[in-house]
Amino acid sequence: MITRFVIVGCLGFVLQLLALWALTSLAGWPWLPATAAAVELAVVHNFVWHEHWTWRDRGEASWTRFARFNGCGFPRSSRMRSPWAC
Repeated sequence: MITRFVIVGCLGFVLQLLALWALTSLAGWPWLPATAAAVELAVVHNFVWHEHWTWRDRGEASWTRFARFNGCGFPRSSRMRSPWAC
């Protein structure tokens, strides 16, 4: 299970960097909204892959679990200070 967790995390990291590069270099977005969008894309990617591959034995994914996962991941990944940071 740890191998799957690491693989998903690494793929999410690469996806975030590629999305940030594409949004800033190709699409011309300012760095702050590009960072927020890239982080959110990586969070959604990681949630989907963790739910369906890493932790598939833990039951079906739910919106509640996604909200909890997203609320904890975004502030940490984007280095924002937030009262919701886990």
